[in-house]
Amino acid sequence: MVSFFRKEKRFILAVCITIIGVGLLYPLMFFTTRTYVNHVAGEISNGIQQDLTYSLEQAKEIVDSKTLHSYIASGDHDKTLAILNEEKINRKLSTMVAVDKNGIALARTPILSSYGDYIFQTQPWGREAAKGNPIAQLGRGRTYPLVIIGAYPITEQEMVKGAIFAGYRMDDDYATRFRRAYLEDKNDLVFYSTTDGVVGHTLTSPERKQMALNMFSPGSDWIQKQLSDQYAQIDTGSYFIRNIPFTDPDDTTRNVGGVLLLIPLNFMYEAVIPSLGLALIVFFSILHFVRKSKRFKKSTPYIAFGVALAVLILASLANQYLVRQKTIKVQNSLYSIYNSTLKLVPDSNIYDLTSSQKIAIQINTGGEAINAIQANLAYDPEKVTIEDILTTNSICPAGNFLEKTIDNTKGEVRISCYIVNPGFNKDKGTIAEILVQPKQIGEFPLTFTSQTQVLANDGLGTNVLRETTNGNYSVTHLSQNNKEAQGLPVFSPTHPNGARWYNQKDIKLYWPAVHGTSYAYSIDQSPTSTPDINSATELGSISLHEEKDGQYYFHIAQIAGKMVGPATHYGIRIDSTKPEPPTIKMSSSSIRKGDVVRVELMSKDLGSGLQSNYYIRINDGTLLPTLPQLSIPFVEKGSHTLKVRVFDNAGNFSETTKEISVD
Repeated sequence: MVSFFRKEKRFILAVCITIIGVGLLYPLMFFTTRTYVNHVAGEISNGIQQDLTYSLEQAKEIVDSKTLHSYIASGDHDKTLAILNEEKINRKLSTMVAVDKNGIALARTPILSSYGDYIFQTQPWGREAAKGNPIAQLGRGRTYPLVIIGAYPITEQEMVKGAIFAGYRMDDDYATRFRRAYLEDKNDLVFYSTTDGVVGHTLTSPERKQMALNMFSPGSDWIQKQLSDQYAQIDTGSYFIRNIPFTDPDDTTRNVGGVLLLIPLNFMYEAVIPSLGLALIVFFSILHFVRKSKRFKKSTPYIAFGVALAVLILASLANQYLVRQKTIKVQNSLYSIYNSTLKLVPDSNIYDLTSSQKIAIQINTGGEAINAIQANLAYDPEKVTIEDILTTNSICPAGNFLEKTIDNTKGEVRISCYIVNPGFNKDKGTIAEILVQPKQIGEFPLTFTSQTQVLANDGLGTNVLRETTNGNYSVTHLSQNNKEAQGLPVFSPTHPNGARWYNQKDIKLYWPAVHGTSYAYSIDQSPTSTPDINSATELGSISLHEEKDGQYYFHIAQIAGKMVGPATHYGIRIDSTKPEPPTIKMSSSSIRKGDVVRVELMSKDLGSGLQSNYYIRINDGTLLPTLPQLSIPFVEKGSHTLKVRVFDNAGNFSETTKEISVD
């Protein structure tokens, strides 16, 4: 036995080299793609940084030109807007805002009708500009979910007299321009917001676009769990997907969204190249083994080549199989998807008492065709007046409105319209804008009523509305000296909408502090408490933490002498507890091929309450939204897995998995 190993040491060496080669080259199957993906991801990061730098440079150039200074100082909205719009076009930007010395938006483009809100309080770049600091950031916009903004203050004698904000909305146009400027055309980009899902993309195929909208919905693992570095088949295209998240400038522990990089799969890199390396090792190992032995013949190299070729083919097939096993297959859903949402844009803000505001009712269809909308809103008529319903920018033609009613006695707006076949199936659109005039300082909510619905273009009038987002707004007013606010404008980037629930226990709050002035504050569960004079600060911000879930109110007031002035009360809702894991009731868990399983989903949440829709995944597919009752046909034999996810209104979720056997 010893002599055998001595004589056959070349054989042992060849076997060892082959084993080591397999161990080294198998990871190469994944390394080759990831090396390219890392390069492209680096280009994306560099491109975004260049856009941030460019945005700040453009804002600075406009400030340095002093073109807008006199109009901003005099509060001339029309002249400021005209110049802003021209500058936006000339500088190839997609959004610009000018604010006055109090941080109130004097003009905004492209949303021309949106102004009068306090940007110095509500935006991280606004708060920096209020301090006199130039800054460029990526974050949530007031009128668009994801924006790049360069902020540059206007200063005179070290006093902030206003600011210019310039940048980009990260929509479809931006995605296309970004790819053309920084990437190869073969790669696709999908920009997403953690709250709104897909906001911009480069996908041109209607089928892939629809599947991507469903696949990257706000309830999916791509957004909820930052899923990344996955293989996916979308329609007939196969991709490697890298998720690049964007950090929230208000809270670096969280993300505001991100970009999904879709690299088309190239099986030459994924399978053949590492297999070729393995085949070469086998080829040279055989030659080395027989090189000086009596077994070497003229045919030996040909035999070695044949063996190596067989190894190449078998390894390539094996590697392709491994890649396909890891691939998420995104196909048209086997069940009805309920994907339409209605929201108010913006859904929270701080407005001045003297300024009427346009608030848009926006629909996101998730790509499904709809043909009728009924949007009813309730409000407090003592706090606001609805002056008009504007439909210039509506997806519904002017002659297709069945109702546009304002009742300022009951506090109700009723809007209904229809769209003829084939309906409306774009990503998002505006139903109408309501013109709101605040009547008093404080908070006012706008709430969708139970009569609100969205009907599918399916011939059945199916209500496919799965979620509505209500609005909650603060109203303040500056006195003549422009220093003391009647109703201190308070804003929380962690809990911006007092009518919504959040799963975050850490609270950040901001207000415009006057130098040398103290502010009393407190937080409790009473909506009308007087702030505690023993808890005072001269700062314009505070961070708090509440361990228990519930409805809280932050109270703050200016201290004059030893007296506490009129208080501002800011609502905060916290629910950090997951809902109960969903119960999955099925008509049968063991069926025959072609049968339909009727599924009923149930759960409970004692805090913020459940969202009306659930998310369900079949086998290794993607989580797609649906209502609690659905029917699923099974056309393939074998064991199938149903995974169900349920959310509460604060964004907490629970999951349950069940098996179905198909014979």
